[in-house]
Amino acid sequence: MPRRRPTQLAIAGMAQPKPAPVALPPQPEREFMAAVLTYAGLMGWRHYHDAATNAPRACWHCGRRSVGPRNAAGWPDLVLVRRPRVLFVELKREGESPTADQQAWLDDLLACGQEVFLWRPSDWPAIERALR
Repeated sequence: MPRRRPTQLAIAGMAQPKPAPVALPPQPEREFMAAVLTYAGLMGWRHYHDAATNAPRACWHCGRRSVGPRNAAGWPDLVLVRRPRVLFVELKREGESPTADQQAWLDDLLACGQEVFLWRPSDWPAIERALR
């Protein structure tokens, strides 16, 4: 029996094989943040992002590495402001969860009546709704 192509199988009433889903590489958080900030800016939001990190740093002069906390551990990635609203936003890559310190900040801010969000790239429609 000659081999049939998928279109011939469908014509003959047989189910066509489904293609395997394409796995996209995870989007780096910095690229996701850039996209969120670009959209937020277009929608009139001001933002604050604490670029300080608690990671070890090397002295520019002697090269000695030291750890000096520069910000509160777990503070949300973004604070977005457009009167009369203030949003506290933690950004995560797909499949990642907030650390215990990040979750504690989000929970405390939420308990204080603040608008708090945890966004991943797959949440883009919700991001657009929140920033309109």
